[in-house]
Amino acid sequence: MFLFLDFTTDMSLTLIGKHSFLSKKIKSNKNISEILVIEIEKIFNKAKINIKKLDTIFVITGPGSFTGIRSALTFAKTIQLTNNTDVRGISKFEYLNLIANDENLFDLRTILIFHRKMQFFSQNFKGNLCISKPKIINFEANKKIFNKRTSIICDNNILTSFVDKKYFELFNSNIHFIDYNTKKLKMLINKKNKLTNDPRPVYISSNY
Repeated sequence: MFLFLDFTTDMSLTLIGKHSFLSKKIKSNKNISEILVIEIEKIFNKAKINIKKLDTIFVITGPGSFTGIRSALTFAKTIQLTNNTDVRGISKFEYLNLIANDENLFDLRTILIFHRKMQFFSQNFKGNLCISKPKIINFEANKKIFNKRTSIICDNNILTSFVDKKYFELFNSNIHFIDYNTKKLKMLINKKNKLTNDPRPVYISSNY
């Protein structure tokens, strides 16, 4: 039994068992920690499963809301202490890169995640290896780094949060838009990809 917590933007809870899949997104301005406990209880009650049967909690460590990520990690580590549950962390960058590996996309990749306006979270990978620190970049100011030798992997949410896909294709023909969902993450984790067992929030500074 696996529980995924992604609080990088909204509160996203996903419970996956051998024969079950329950997912819920919550938008709220109230105290995240208080809501989390209530919603976790609801999702386990709906699945008719005792939380003590939980094997692993996976936490998306960023980039995104620092407060949300810290709340998810605090909850996960509390359950770890009380139930001896395994806690693992993975960033959105690592997740999108895992999918790129699974789909056999180009070996050299720049992962882009929408931040705001013309700003993006960015990190570079070569195969499974991370080759740069995560940073915030301005798309217009950094057009020169998007050349045809590098594949750009974008979260599909960019298309709803930012601009039309054609805008990106003006700068690089090797652009791939990937659907971000925890259901696929479970499949990739089952392939024994190594995830950190001491998850911490992703801290990103500006690059301009």
